[in-house]
Amino acid sequence: MPRDTARTVFKTGVASDEVFKVESHGIDRIPLADRHGHPSELFWVWLGSNIVYTYVIFGALLVAFGLPFWGALVAAVVGNLFYIMVGIGSASGPLAGAPTLVLARSIFGRRGNLPPSLLQWFTGVGFQAVNAVIGSLALLQLAIILGIPATSTVKAMCLALLIVVTLAVAALGHATLVAAQRVFSILLGAATIVVGVVVLTKAHLGIHPALGVPTQGGAWLLAIFLVATGPISYMGVTADYTRYMAPEVSSGKIVLWTALGGFIPAFVLTAVGAAAATVTEMSDPVAGLIKIIPTWLAVIYAQLIVGGH
Repeated sequence: MPRDTARTVFKTGVASDEVFKVESHGIDRIPLADRHGHPSELFWVWLGSNIVYTYVIFGALLVAFGLPFWGALVAAVVGNLFYIMVGIGSASGPLAGAPTLVLARSIFGRRGNLPPSLLQWFTGVGFQAVNAVIGSLALLQLAIILGIPATSTVKAMCLALLIVVTLAVAALGHATLVAAQRVFSILLGAATIVVGVVVLTKAHLGIHPALGVPTQGGAWLLAIFLVATGPISYMGVTADYTRYMAPEVSSGKIVLWTALGGFIPAFVLTAVGAAAATVTEMSDPVAGLIKIIPTWLAVIYAQLIVGGH
């Protein structure tokens, strides 16, 4: 179909993707009249999406597996290179204007697409559950700092609040997500750099932790696999972030900005977690980190973790 004809056919006359406006599209194709944005905005979307405390936990786990700090950094680099695959998958969004799992029907068929859809559903639910728990732990630490006892009721209230707010933001859709991620990526990114500097000044970067698995080779494989689960978990939703863009945008730039936006925060936060694990107990990942940073910084960082999740 010629582009001008397509614009006429799909033109709605309504801007359906606006900040703080409830998302009007589901799995349907985004009309050409509603397409907007530039590949560079994907950097902020993926940066904000990946400035999450999960990667700090990953870093601590790499040390628990038996990797030294510098070995953990190597594993973080190798595992997070899979964000290039996320970028490649994202390039299909502008061309089709539909979510990844809808596009997959053309490959697997409607029935054949059920297994990957079910797998992505479990991945999405698991991802949100982990983020909700981490956010609630950060909110709980704020409550403790304010003198509120960490009772079961308080913990449940923290978790419920995080879930409600997360669902509310999700309902507002793509444009709100892009705007919110830009703000939180800047604030949380700056705070993470400050926290990282503080942690590195206290870390014992030269230690060689005991193996947490039977062999050194097993530790390396497990570490790289763990880190790679971050980018791989996004493979079922890559086009969802780009389907609002016009078909003529550069695929190369989409790959570049997506890969950079995902790789940078994932690597930095994993490094912070690995450094923290050399100096403090990280069985409670939020409380463990907060113990080694100043209280004023802990309050700010905990608030941003809550907002980011």
